[in-house]
Amino acid sequence: MPLKNIVKSLATNTQTFQQETRASIQNLENQISLLASSVYKIESKTGKLPSQAKINPKKNISVMTLRSGKEVQIKTITTSTQ
Repeated sequence: MPLKNIVKSLATNTQTFQQETRASIQNLENQISLLASSVYKIESKTGKLPSQAKINPKKNISVMTLRSGKEVQIKTITTSTQ
């Protein structure tokens, strides 16, 4: 294979690779943009992300609900100071 054909083939392959890389980067940018929009919508509705703990205004708990939906009873010890 003559050197001229090798160089031409290399240039063609390089251009194809660059085009594929640009398309992949554009696809990633679109996905990140959609993700950022989704996060913004969630935050704007609730004021925080769902993974953040909710503050209990009563400052006490008797039951804790796990992610699985199982409820765990919390034992509290009360002491009287008389």
